[in-house]
Amino acid sequence: MYRDIANGKPWRGEIRNRAKDGSLYWVDTTIVPILNAQGKPRQYVAIRVDITDRKLAEELLRAGAITLKEQVTSKDQYLAHVSHDLRNPLTAIYQYSTLLLDGLAGPLATQQAEFVTTVLRSAKQVNAMIGHLLDATRADNGKLRIEPRGINISELVRDAIAVMLPAATKKGVSLDSVVDQAIPLAYADPVRVSQVLINLIDNAIKFTPTEGAVTVSASLPESNTASIKLSVFHFALPLQPEQPQFHLMQNAQNMYTMVSPSTDFRFLEAKILRPQSIPSFDSTGRPVAILGLAIGYGSNFLNVIHAENRLILGNGSHRAYALRDLGISQIPCLIQRVTRREELELVASADLSSSPDRYLKSPRPPMLRDYFDPALRKIVQVYRKNRVVRVQFGIEQTDSPAQ
Repeated sequence: MYRDIANGKPWRGEIRNRAKDGSLYWVDTTIVPILNAQGKPRQYVAIRVDITDRKLAEELLRAGAITLKEQVTSKDQYLAHVSHDLRNPLTAIYQYSTLLLDGLAGPLATQQAEFVTTVLRSAKQVNAMIGHLLDATRADNGKLRIEPRGINISELVRDAIAVMLPAATKKGVSLDSVVDQAIPLAYADPVRVSQVLINLIDNAIKFTPTEGAVTVSASLPESNTASIKLSVFHFALPLQPEQPQFHLMQNAQNMYTMVSPSTDFRFLEAKILRPQSIPSFDSTGRPVAILGLAIGYGSNFLNVIHAENRLILGNGSHRAYALRDLGISQIPCLIQRVTRREELELVASADLSSSPDRYLKSPRPPMLRDYFDPALRKIVQVYRKNRVVRVQFGIEQTDSPAQ
């Protein structure tokens, strides 16, 4: 510092001083010499800024960084010890379970084999969980290894479903898959892909209530055939919306008319009921059966038919269009599997059952996106109207010869 300013050069640096009360403080100092005619300093201008708080903050940051590094090292060492200590008994459980299943300790009954299989599967799951924990630590440290190779997506999805099926069954959630058999081998790390898929299925099961469903889908995107799309969909039974008002009128002794502003108002089904199931039913006689005609509103589900490795929207296409137009791309639906074309007459629309090749064999069958193509769609004005359901029945009573 002194050499620089003596030679007429400005100097800047940080200086630690001691105050009159004995405390230390830091200043950012700039000293600029003012030179005379001979080029020698005749006086100096000093600019000082107190930086004590900044220096204290820097010291705290350095101490915190050292502490954080020590914590990370301690955590890594702890996880290494825990994984080692847990995997030792897991290895014994795995080996002895395998010996039992192989019959080396004597034959097992069917139920006993199922129990041992459950133990073996659980041991594998715990081992996988330990691996996930270590992988998370390696990812934080930038040491996670990726080992890609050729893998079969269909087998990977099947194995993931097999692992998560007990959890889904226990919760009462159905677990299924729809895999495009045209998918070729994929180049990826099977362990990492399986981890991600199992985690997605696990989350879907957790957030799907009882009687819901989880479906794993694998397909080739139309826009990029060099990639594979893996999706996990989950849905529950639809929320029961507030029912629209309806009016019931008795036109005659054997005729009833019901009117509702909802176009979803319809005849649902006919059932034979037991008198005990209707406590409020009062009759002058002794009824043995009650014929019930259910009139009401359909479910919120769309209906999809799965036939010959294709999914075809069976009903609700206008509703699906309206939802998609609102930006909703995933909605609940019921999937009906058809194994023979004769079954299409029972579940499919008249167009599909009469021309199945158009939907099942054509390389370009009708699709929902056609609704958004101005060249294919036609928008017509719809007027509000009421839906009328009229029920009329006849009763015939005769005698027949007794056997």
